[in-house]
Amino acid sequence: MIIWEAALAAIGLYLLIGGRLSLMGRELQGRRARRIGLVLVAPLTVALLLALAISAALDGEAVSDSAAIALTALEIALVAAALAGAALLFGRENRAGSLFWRGDPPPPPPPEPSPLPGPGHMTVAEAGRILHLRDLEVLALIRAGTLTGVRAGSSYHVERRSVDRLRLKRKDR
Repeated sequence: MIIWEAALAAIGLYLLIGGRLSLMGRELQGRRARRIGLVLVAPLTVALLLALAISAALDGEAVSDSAAIALTALEIALVAAALAGAALLFGRENRAGSLFWRGDPPPPPPPEPSPLPGPGHMTVAEAGRILHLRDLEVLALIRAGTLTGVRAGSSYHVERRSVDRLRLKRKDR
């Protein structure tokens, strides 16, 4: 049981010091993360204080089997209560309805790249029409470095200059 208590205490100390918890795609910062840390440190602290009190009360005498079983059950209950309390604190949203207790709100998602090519660029299909090639052949030329293309999301935008250069090279043959 001491291994579980020590593991919870180590995690709790990390949360107390760092004040940040990231778990399952959710993030807690500041006071709530530190409260979870305190809850996780509690079982080891209570068990150590209880062991000191019992050893002082018994004054060197051995603990009976029934008392040892009761103390083990108490430790198990402490660990279960700490885990339940931490889960409750983690799952509950704060007053603002956000998982970020303090600090800045999460940054907005990056803008999607434009599916339309900018000036000086064209789509793979347009380059294929000009060069009389299929789209896959144009993509192969981009990967080979013959054409210069910029990836935009799931598609490519091909530079017009590189298409013109390749078209002029083909005419010279």
